[in-house]
Amino acid sequence: MSMKKRSAESFEILSVEKKERKVVLSFSTFALSLTPSLFASGYYYPGKVLTAQEVEGLEEEIHLEQGRKRMEGALLRGRKTASQVVQLLSKVPGLTPAQQERLVEEGKREGLIDDRRYATEFALERKERGYGGRSIAAALRKKGIPPAILHEEDITKILEDTKIPSHLVERIHRSCKGETIEAEKKKMFRSLLLRGYPLSLVEREVESFLSRLDSRERESESLRRKELLRKKGRKCYNQLMRTAMESQKRKERFFRRLSAEGFRYDEILSSWQENQNEGEEHD
Repeated sequence: MSMKKRSAESFEILSVEKKERKVVLSFSTFALSLTPSLFASGYYYPGKVLTAQEVEGLEEEIHLEQGRKRMEGALLRGRKTASQVVQLLSKVPGLTPAQQERLVEEGKREGLIDDRRYATEFALERKERGYGGRSIAAALRKKGIPPAILHEEDITKILEDTKIPSHLVERIHRSCKGETIEAEKKKMFRSLLLRGYPLSLVEREVESFLSRLDSRERESESLRRKELLRKKGRKCYNQLMRTAMESQKRKERFFRRLSAEGFRYDEILSSWQENQNEGEEHD
């Protein structure tokens, strides 16, 4: 039902009927469906005459009730920013921008909508999950949190990155089993930067973590690295030997591929020479 100016100055209620969960007021050319609470807020009966302003007021209250129901239902399912609620209300047929704003203000007064509290809880939750301040701030801006709130001291303190959770770095480390240290560092950098941590902090935390690996783990990593180089070098060499390219191009391709895997020049050269000395393809 869309609100519109009526050409007549007054309208007589022809009938009042209860249909399902609504009370329907029927007029000569239109009808209004009221909720029981809205019906009870006035005195409506067959034969009563309403002015055009009263009809428009009823229509507005109908739309506001629809919007209020949609808003409250959404907020019961989870917290929302004021901007998100406005977007939600914009999908309610017949609800004007002014009415949307009115409902949002109602929600704020009742404590249902609180952008400051939302930003604080969201930031703390994301921090606990291992996200950096930049990532969290970007997510809050996307959700419509005003810049003024993001610049408040309490919020900026939460968003400030002074360290990276050790369990997060450890988790990435465990996921890199069988990879070279260089490949692991690249993965750590990529993962932590995507989580919103600044480069300077990522560099410091990654180097600090890797420097704390004990001698047994370093020895184990060295053995894994040698075995990985042997397998990858053999596979790459055999693939290249099956191609028709010139020997120099094969060597260049070999170096590029293993370099991308995180191996050093001296290691790749040693692998190339070892495979050449064997003089045949490996199974």
